[in-house]
Amino acid sequence: MAHGFLIIEACDFQGYPGGGQTQQAIMLMKAFVEKVALVGITTDDSPVGRWLERKIEGQSFPYFSIGRHRKRFSRAPIPTRIVRYFELLRYRKPILALGIKRALIQSPELFMACSNWGWESLCYWFPGVNNPLASSRYRWGKAFKALFPQLFFRALRNADVLLAGADDRNLRCLKESSGGLLDGINILKFPTRFDSDIFYPMDRTEARQRINFARTGPGIAMVGRISREKGWEFLLDAFKLFLSYKPDANMFFVGDGEDRKRLERRIKKYGLDRCVSVTGLIAQREVAAYLNATDLVVVGSLAEGWSTSMAEALACGCTIVSTDVSGARDMIVPGVNGFIIEERSPRVFAEAMARAVRLPDAGRVSLELSQHYSVRTMKRELSAVWNAIAGDDA
Repeated sequence: MAHGFLIIEACDFQGYPGGGQTQQAIMLMKAFVEKVALVGITTDDSPVGRWLERKIEGQSFPYFSIGRHRKRFSRAPIPTRIVRYFELLRYRKPILALGIKRALIQSPELFMACSNWGWESLCYWFPGVNNPLASSRYRWGKAFKALFPQLFFRALRNADVLLAGADDRNLRCLKESSGGLLDGINILKFPTRFDSDIFYPMDRTEARQRINFARTGPGIAMVGRISREKGWEFLLDAFKLFLSYKPDANMFFVGDGEDRKRLERRIKKYGLDRCVSVTGLIAQREVAAYLNATDLVVVGSLAEGWSTSMAEALACGCTIVSTDVSGARDMIVPGVNGFIIEERSPRVFAEAMARAVRLPDAGRVSLELSQHYSVRTMKRELSAVWNAIAGDDA
């Protein structure tokens, strides 16, 4: 284990909080199994502030919880990012006492907290290239959004490997926005991965029975956190217009988030209770069942890194209609397995949805594209770009 590495992430490595960043931490854990120790949080009564053995999905991992967080989606008086920044700082000595001198981090605030801890090797994996304070719900957060990149980009010089879950276009934008701070620094495109043991094609009838979807009309799914950034309001408006094409359609918001109550109020306001539902936070295998039961997956995000939910949808053979977010142009062949909508118009999006559900060969193409994003290739591909772990035993 002395030759392994730490995965430092503000999650419980079992699905909380929901979202692509947590899922990628889980994929890393799954890909490297006996080569990683985990630094995260606990959502139960497990001890905080010391190393212990934790069993996850039948495997035991050295585990260090920096804090305890109850599962909730309410706005805290102090931003969670700041809380976790100071929690990690607090436990520098006991974390390093395990003797592992290599780490991989996805969260910018956690990276800034520990980037100067004297690592032998440090890898930062951008979950997205957008400024996290640009969409802050805290007024002061938006005020500091111009300062954050300067501090973060300087800290990045402590990493010897930089990866990004972003496409080439967004990587260029990141470099341009750095004001020269990232000049000469190589950032490698490293897409997110899906769990191929969970996300794969199922029989449509069986999947619909599993989620109790007995209606004959098309099913539409949005998968992910229910938040402003994911565009739930835009997608609901588009679905309302889509009903003029397919009056018997149903829509599922698969996930949970801070805007769930607002979404549910809007569903009632539109009178869509009969055909729109919200699942709340569910297990990944249930998410896979919803993807296999539906006819179309929609992504309405304002921005993405490299959408994990889109990669999972490909793995289930889904047709996808998405806004023009990072990764969409790699995962969607317009007119073949879906459409990419550049203008943020519910009417245009609804029209694309109507065309998408008629695409004849979408499933086959999506499955072919998904092979680039399977967790089965993750260990080999990460080892190829992170030299510090390349010599470890397989």
